Amino acid sequence: MKTTDALIDVFRRGGLREAANAYQRATQRGPLARAGAAALENLVPVRALCTALLRYDADVGAHGIGAGSRRMLEEWGVRPRYEMHPRTWQVLAEEPFLAFGNHACGLEPALFNALLVREDVYFLAGDFVASVGPHLARMVLPLARTGGGGPAPRGVRDRTLAAVEQAVWPVRDDFAARRANAAQLACAARLIAGEGGGVHLFPSGSLQQDAPWRPGAGHLVRLLLRARAAEPGGRPVHLVPMVYGVRDAHLLASRLPGPRSALRAAARLRLAYADPGPYVYADAPVPLDALTPAGPTGAATAVELTARLHRIWAEARDNAARAIPGWRAAPAELRPEGTR
Repeated sequence: MKTTDALIDVFRRGGLREAANAYQRATQRGPLARAGAAALENLVPVRALCTALLRYDADVGAHGIGAGSRRMLEEWGVRPRYEMHPRTWQVLAEEPFLAFGNHACGLEPALFNALLVREDVYFLAGDFVASVGPHLARMVLPLARTGGGGPAPRGVRDRTLAAVEQAVWPVRDDFAARRANAAQLACAARLIAGEGGGVHLFPSGSLQQDAPWRPGAGHLVRLLLRARAAEPGGRPVHLVPMVYGVRDAHLLASRLPGPRSALRAAARLRLAYADPGPYVYADAPVPLDALTPAGPTGAATAVELTARLHRIWAEARDNAARAIPGWRAAPAELRPEGTR
């Protein structure tokens, strides 16, 4: 436990590279440490994950968001299927947008980034993400983790994730954290409405399966609606609901854990029958103006707008579920339509 706490502290203060180096030193301190590390790596590929994330950061710096993400997915052997409305491809390529979706296993940012042919796209994400590397940090609008009140985690997976989230992204309920988050939401609104960029967020802010959507998404929509009202002649903003058909098994069945990993073998067995993923699905984008309140009652609350976003996303999820039986096999090479 002391070693784990020390590594987390190194990660917070020095970033992922320093934490990976500290982990390497800690696991080479004698025969028992080496044996324990070998057993752990067969279950949780810590070294491989750190190496892959650091390489991903370097690829993004060298090749850009889209090309770097496609290189990483190809290196891992993850070949997602993209089923997206033609208008969505156009919006993601060149128009202002707010994209939002489910957060199933942590692979979703790379799946989304692989679609991009532009660099003015950002993620509202936990402030710990900025510690992964300087190039990924550039595209992150960091948020402190505030509040709580969600359902208690159920099952080994969600309880483990809850412990990890609390370790690397502890809850802060102080005024400074909330003020910093408000500033990041305002920055996101400016990037979209003022500069014509794109922002992606995961409204639940958690990998836990039953995590509720937080009202921060609705706050951002309120800011965008205000900007739209203040400048009605500006460029239209689009809402893009993203459905990620990916789960832990897809990540574990990739090349990441290594060919001898027991987890990889088990994950491949789980995926051998009737698995449609990994896939990314998106219906036609929804104009932001569709959320403009009708009548003199005033703007909807952040909670109400978050609920409306969830309904939009749930409709896209249901459409994806209906479309799955008719899909052909995913292409062997990741080259999403609209990318170069």
